[in-house]
Amino acid sequence: MVFGISGCLSTSPEQLRASGADFPIKYSCEFTKGVMYLQLNIDNTGSLIFNYQGSTTYEETLKTANLKNIRSYELGPQLIQLALPMRIVGFGTGLLQINRRTGQASQVGTIGGQDTGKCYRGFKEYEKQL
Repeated sequence: MVFGISGCLSTSPEQLRASGADFPIKYSCEFTKGVMYLQLNIDNTGSLIFNYQGSTTYEETLKTANLKNIRSYELGPQLIQLALPMRIVGFGTGLLQINRRTGQASQVGTIGGQDTGKCYRGFKEYEKQL
């Protein structure tokens, strides 16, 4: 496996099948700037969408933001890592890491930004903004 913010993260489909994970894996990750909806597929691809607008569901977010494709990711027993395929406000492009045991998430951007958040299994629905 090769790793780097500009490099490639990859776990083979055979390793993904052997991992015992239920695919697709879906997460709602809450960060200061918004909610990231992430889906990881068994063929080592996936997609994500970042909700800056305050939409309350994944479906509503699809109406106001563009879905981005993930070409590959790394799925370990304790950590999921993927290169972010889009520019995120304040981060540029970068790296997303999710601790599979605690749900803690970290984004590290190419322009020096960093943010931590919390991820939950599934596409979470939210109440109206506070």
